[in-house]
Amino acid sequence: MTFPTAPPLIDAHHHLWDLDQRPQPWLDDPSVASIRRTFTLGDLRTTATQPIAGRRLHGTVAVQCIPDVPETEDLLALAEREPLIGAVVGWADLTSPAIGEVLDRLLAGPGGAYLRSLRHLVQGETDPEWLQRADVPSIADGELADWESRLRLLAAHPQVVCKVSGLITEADHEKWTVDDIRPVWDVLLSAFGPDRLMFGSDWPVANLAGGWNRWAATVDELLADCADTEIDSLLAGTATAFYRLPRKAAELGTSARTPRT
Repeated sequence: MTFPTAPPLIDAHHHLWDLDQRPQPWLDDPSVASIRRTFTLGDLRTTATQPIAGRRLHGTVAVQCIPDVPETEDLLALAEREPLIGAVVGWADLTSPAIGEVLDRLLAGPGGAYLRSLRHLVQGETDPEWLQRADVPSIADGELADWESRLRLLAAHPQVVCKVSGLITEADHEKWTVDDIRPVWDVLLSAFGPDRLMFGSDWPVANLAGGWNRWAATVDELLADCADTEIDSLLAGTATAFYRLPRKAAELGTSARTPRT
């Protein structure tokens, strides 16, 4: 067994989907036509090549896409087979009276030990304009005052951890620059501190606005003034602690990053 010489980089938020196996209805929207294809873990391995602060990808957290328990089961089974995935954020209907039975089944099934949390999708909201509401301001508009005040209220709760993911897809997809992202980054870093922030790519959705490597290069630039201990928290420590990540990806070193056919 070999150990990496460089400290790890954890991508705490990415997706995978196989359209031949499971439809993704949200991809029918014309605005996301460019990512309307299958994305595998092998694609992520070959895509995520840009280092951040000298670190290369060692581990990930795979996140569900659709409100579908079988998709979560597939991600868990994949995590059991693939050393790169250290945890899964899945889906189950939290309002169902059978939620306990569903969770028991997920935890007892293949890869159940990798289930760390469940999430509620914005796509599941009955209001199709939810993201356009005035109380959800976007980066592209540059109007962040209301967002910042509410974010700081949230950050005042010490148990809350923040994932820095999806910022570029909230900016202008074609024209965004590091300077557009920096005000949001600065607020997050100030509000939560590095010990409660974690890097996430939101790949392959990030491809709509530049992709994994461009986002990674942006984060690398934004970290320029951070201390080594802060960088370690943002790029690995917070995610490792929050998701209770196993050491398997880091311990496997370069083998965890080798593209598979």
